[in-house]
Amino acid sequence: MSQQKDIRTWPYFVLAAAYLGVVAIVHVAHGNGPSANLEVLGLVLTLLAWAICRQIKSSASQNADRLTEITNLVAERMEQFSVMLNLISEQQLISERAKAVAFRDKDYDALHRAIREEMARGQYDAALLLVNDVENSFGYKQESEQLRSEIAQLRDAAIRRIATEAIAQIDRDCSAEKWDQAIGLAERLAATYPGHEMTLPLRQQVIQRKDAVKQTLLQRWRDAVALKDIDGSINILRQLDIYVTAEEVSQLRDGALEIFKARIERLREHFKKDVHEKNWADAIQVGQDILADFPTSKLAQEVRDMMDMLQTRKAEEAVTANA
Repeated sequence: MSQQKDIRTWPYFVLAAAYLGVVAIVHVAHGNGPSANLEVLGLVLTLLAWAICRQIKSSASQNADRLTEITNLVAERMEQFSVMLNLISEQQLISERAKAVAFRDKDYDALHRAIREEMARGQYDAALLLVNDVENSFGYKQESEQLRSEIAQLRDAAIRRIATEAIAQIDRDCSAEKWDQAIGLAERLAATYPGHEMTLPLRQQVIQRKDAVKQTLLQRWRDAVALKDIDGSINILRQLDIYVTAEEVSQLRDGALEIFKARIERLREHFKKDVHEKNWADAIQVGQDILADFPTSKLAQEVRDMMDMLQTRKAEEAVTANA
């Protein structure tokens, strides 16, 4: 009885394992998507399993020769399944190649649109990377070179527009003697667009303009000193402050000292004269000039000592004039 039970049950396990193997192979061949071939194959397996089970059930009590016949039948069916699976796998490979050919033009059109979009946005490096795909993935070398040339022209035109606007701003900064701002902008342009013919010389041009202004001021200074133009010399000397180096300041020191001495003497005379003539308002104004230009001088200390008195006299004079 035990032997009869084994005869009845073991073919079911064989069929179950065979069915699972076939499903797995078909799944690998077709991927995760639905397949008409898979449905047909499942139906065939179901019918075949039913037929074999009926045959095993009806012949369970027969002799060993019959069992061997059934086993051979199962092996034959499995071999047929294997042939069918090979055919399905080959058809799937052919289908993938056909899809690749069918979608090639669509892929190229999408890539070409992406290149144009990056060019329109000014993202020229990104566009060049996509052009490399045109050459490497599709083999269009001549078209790739044309696209690269077009991108280079667009990039150059964009740089020229930006550089033109920046040069106008640099010119305004130079005219206002904002040299640090002008040099900073020139350096940023050169770093952003290295080697471009419009941005490369900008920093040196600003330095040259600054030096030209400096040389002009130095010549005016020498002329003013020669003419003993005290006010003009001092005004020019103040303008030179942002241009001259420490070494150049030492070279100007002798002439500057001479000018300062002459100016302080002139202010001293004016101050004394205004006080003597009781021109209190004028004396106060000259005193303020002395304090501003020569705050550490002996004359400045004398003016400080007299300022309160001068303010009082000025107030008294105003009261008397209004009475």
